[in-house]
Amino acid sequence: MTDHPSSADHGQAMDRKYRRARHVYDLTRFGFLLGRNRAIQALAIQPGKHILEIGCGTGRNLHLMSKRSDNAHFYGLDISEEMLKSATRKLQGTPNIKLAKADASNFSGQELFGKRTFDGILMSFTLSMMPQWHKTLDLALSHLGPQGVVSIVDFGDFSGFGPLRSWAITELGKHQAPPLPDLWDQIYERTFGKDGKYYPSLRQAYRGFVQFATIQKSMNFGKDTNRAHDDVISPISQPHRKA
Repeated sequence: MTDHPSSADHGQAMDRKYRRARHVYDLTRFGFLLGRNRAIQALAIQPGKHILEIGCGTGRNLHLMSKRSDNAHFYGLDISEEMLKSATRKLQGTPNIKLAKADASNFSGQELFGKRTFDGILMSFTLSMMPQWHKTLDLALSHLGPQGVVSIVDFGDFSGFGPLRSWAITELGKHQAPPLPDLWDQIYERTFGKDGKYYPSLRQAYRGFVQFATIQKSMNFGKDTNRAHDDVISPISQPHRKA
């Protein structure tokens, strides 16, 4: 059985990690946190919609989404007080954004923001940094409203990196962000066989440097239980399915 750090311990670890780094985080991450804008586009944000970012960090994505969709409502949570300091400063003057400190593996949208569900949920290079990311994935799905979309971008399996693959994976592990080789398996277990409730897809890009996952929730799940799921799965996703 794996021992996971407590919420307080993990929060303190993230504060130590980002106490100084947060000041230059956005300047130094644009070159390798690839695909964040694409993950935002997958949410297809419409006016009046409510969008949650789990692990909002410095507020970079919230700021961008708000500029593109100023008539929508945005919410961000993070376990690091240090990161939230940067986010609060960046997002000053944006009344359609609310922030809260919370553990992504144990939170309530109702308690934090007065919202039980959201129209879109973004997780951008955050799951790989969460000791109990499986619980975070469960919470994201439980907070997703009808026709809502969960959009995930994170490090991939580096399958196209040849002899550098092992080195890249090891380096990410040293920085508390190990890739998630079983992300698709975990999504598969939570979405398939649910009477058409969810429609997931997964694909990799940049030679396996990143992986994108989207999970859309049906409006009227359960009414078309005979619908085949494979017609909404990217062919790239098929090899990840469990036998």
